[in-house]
Amino acid sequence: MKMYPSRRLLALALCLMLLCSMLSACGFGQSAETPAPEASVEASASEPAAGAPEADAPEADAPVEAEQPADAEASDAAAADATEAPDAFQLPICEETETISYWFEMSPMVANYLNTMNDNITYQLLEELTNVHLDFWAVTDETDQKFNLMVASGDYADIMVWGSRYYAGGAIKAVEDGVFMELTDVIDEYMPNYAYRISDPDVYGQVLMSDGNIGEIFTLNRNPMKPGTGPIVRKDWLDDLGIDSKDIVTYDDYHEMLTLFKNEKGATSALFLGPNGVPSGNYLTAGYGVAAYTDVTSSTGAYYQDNGVVAYGPIQPAFKDYLIMMHSWYDEGLISPDYLNNSDIQVSAGDVTDGSTGLWYHMSQIMSEHVASAIDEGFDSVAIQDAVMNEGDLNRLGNYSGSTVESNSLSISATCENIETVAKWVDFAFSEEGSLIYSYGVEGETFEYDGSGNPVFTDLIGNNPDGLGTIVACNLYAIQTGIGYLYEDRFNSTYPASALEAGDIWMSTIDVDNLMSIPAAAQLSALDAEIYAEKYSNIQTYVSENIAKFITGARSLDEFDAYVADIEAMDIAACVECWQNAVDTYLAAQ
Repeated sequence: MKMYPSRRLLALALCLMLLCSMLSACGFGQSAETPAPEASVEASASEPAAGAPEADAPEADAPVEAEQPADAEASDAAAADATEAPDAFQLPICEETETISYWFEMSPMVANYLNTMNDNITYQLLEELTNVHLDFWAVTDETDQKFNLMVASGDYADIMVWGSRYYAGGAIKAVEDGVFMELTDVIDEYMPNYAYRISDPDVYGQVLMSDGNIGEIFTLNRNPMKPGTGPIVRKDWLDDLGIDSKDIVTYDDYHEMLTLFKNEKGATSALFLGPNGVPSGNYLTAGYGVAAYTDVTSSTGAYYQDNGVVAYGPIQPAFKDYLIMMHSWYDEGLISPDYLNNSDIQVSAGDVTDGSTGLWYHMSQIMSEHVASAIDEGFDSVAIQDAVMNEGDLNRLGNYSGSTVESNSLSISATCENIETVAKWVDFAFSEEGSLIYSYGVEGETFEYDGSGNPVFTDLIGNNPDGLGTIVACNLYAIQTGIGYLYEDRFNSTYPASALEAGDIWMSTIDVDNLMSIPAAAQLSALDAEIYAEKYSNIQTYVSENIAKFITGARSLDEFDAYVADIEAMDIAACVECWQNAVDTYLAAQ
C-alpha cells in the first residue's frame, strides 16, 4: 500500500531538481524567495468508547499502488487514491506476546517516581491492545555519550527515540553506516497509517532525507503548533513594580526590568541564562538578526539563511553586538556567575521560584507547575514577547516553523529482527485509535469527554491529587512526548489563562512570512553529513567555550576578530557549504 510518492516518481523529481539547479547556475533560473520553514482510549480498539465523538468513517477500500498514469485523468485518479484513509487498525498486532526494545531519554523528574515505564498505565494499555511488550532502555543523563556507547557496542535497541540527534552526521549517516534502517519499503508494507499521514506533499518533503530515503518516523500534529517555549517573567514582581508585561518589548525594556529585579527584588540571577549563552529557539539573538544556539542537540541552531544564502551566526558582527550586551549584563550582576551550571531544558521550580530569578526561558506547559510548587509565597508568572531593537519590529527567527511535523522522531535499528511487529507497533500511534491513546492515555483514568464530546484530561493529570505537576503526572500515567499523530492542543484544558496566552504572545514578534531558520526539510546529503560531522564538532566546542569567555570577560571582546579567524581556519566555510547545499536542494524542490 503506497500512499506517498513512489521511488520511481522520487527519482524523477530528484532528476528535475538537479536539472533546475544546473539551469539556475547557468543563469536560466530565477532566484527563489525564501519560504517559511515547513518543519518541527478507549478500552477496546475496535469499538468506540462510550460518549466518544464519532470519527469520520474510513474509506471502505484501502489505496493500492497504481501504475504511472498515462494521462491527466489517470493522474487525478491516482492522486485521489493516494489520499484515501487506511482501513481500521487490526489488533492485536501479534497472536503471541512479542518483546521489542525501546531506547529513550527519561526525564530525571520522572525517574524519581517510576522504576520503569512498564508501570505506566497507558503503556500497560498499549501492551494489552497490541500484545507487544516493551523492554525500555532508559537513560536519564549523559544521553549523547550513552547513545554513542550503545552504537559502539553494536547492540542496538529496536527503536531509538531521538537517535538522529545524537548520531554524528544525523539519520542519513546512521542509515549509511548500517545503524538505522531505511524505512521507505517498511512504510509501504507495514505502516499504512503513517503513510497516509505523510501523503500530503508538503509533509512528505519534510520527512525525507536529502537522498530521498526515510531514516526517521516523526511526530505529526493535527494542526501547526504555536511556540511552546519562550521568555517567562515573575508577574508578581512586575505587579509590585507597576510594570505591565505588555510594555516589555525592546532590549532596553528588558534591561530596565532586569535591573529593577536585581535592585528592588534582590534577584541574584535576574536572567536565568542557559549554558550556551543563547536561549533555545534563538530567543534574545533573534532581534540582532542572527542564530547562535550552539547546543549539541540542535544541528542547525547556529545557522540561518537569508534569501536562500546560509550563514553561521556566531561569527557575524551582529553576534559581537549581542555578546557586548550580554557581557554588560553579566558585569552588572544581572546574570549569575554560575550560569554555566544551569540547564536550558530542565528548569525546575527551585531554579526560578526561590527569589533569585525574574526572567527565564521554558515551556508554557510548565508555568502552572512552577506556580503550584513555588518556594516564594505569591509567586506568579506571565509570558512576554521576545526582545526587539525597536518597538514594532518583527524578528525573523523564533521557536516556530508553521509545520505539523515536529522534530521529535524515532528510528528503527538496521539489525531489527522482527521488523513487521516493530513497524506495526509504531504505526498504531498514527491510527485514530492510537492517536487518542498517545495524546490522552486511558479513558476513565487519564481522560474523559467533556459536554461537547471532546477528550480532556482528568484531574489525575490536570489537578493531581498528590500535588504532581501536569507534565510529571502526564509522564507517570499517560505519554507526554510520544512519537505519533497527536492532538497538539491536548494540554489546553489544564492550562491557566497565562499559559494559554503564552503561544500568542511569543508569536506576536515573529515574522512568519520571512523566517530565516534553516527549513527542517533541508537535510544534509550523506557526503555532506560526513564532512560536517568531521569538521563541526571541534568548531562547536571552540565556539561554545569562547561564548562563555566573552560573556564572563575571561576573554576580551577586542579579540572577537581573532576568534572569528580561528573558526575560519577550522574550515567553518565547509560546514556552511554543507548547509547551503541542503537549502539549495530544498529550494529547488519548491
